[in-house]
Amino acid sequence: MVAAMPARMDICLQRNEDWAPTLVFIWPDDGKPIDLTGCTMAMHVRDKLTNTGAPIATGTCTITSAIDGTVQILLLGSSGPLASYGNPLHAANLYYDIRATDPDGIHVIVFAGKLILERGITHD
Repeated sequence: MVAAMPARMDICLQRNEDWAPTLVFIWPDDGKPIDLTGCTMAMHVRDKLTNTGAPIATGTCTITSAIDGTVQILLLGSSGPLASYGNPLHAANLYYDIRATDPDGIHVIVFAGKLILERGITHD
C-alpha cells in the first residue's frame, strides 16, 4: 500500500439512521483496484481533532473482496454512542478517519472528514 493524503469525505448522519456504504479503493494512476489482501481497516469518531483518548464511536470495517479493494463500512447512528451523544436536539460536529493497516504494519489514513450528527425526525 502506498501512503497518500487521505481523501476528504464529510458524512451527515441523523441520530436515527445508520451509515453503511460500500467503498472501492482504486489506484489513481490506472484505475485498478488496490489489493487489500492481509490488510485491516478501522474507523474512529472523535469530538475533537486533538482528542487522543478513547473514540466516541467506532465503525465496523469489513473487507468484502480484498482482491477487488472492496470494503463495507457500518457506522450506527440509530443505536449506541452516537444515538445518545450530546444534546439530542442539537447537531454535533465530530471528526472521523478510516485507517488501513497493511500486512507489514504500515498505517495509512484513507478517508477523513467531519461527521455532522443531526437530530433525527423519525423515531420508533
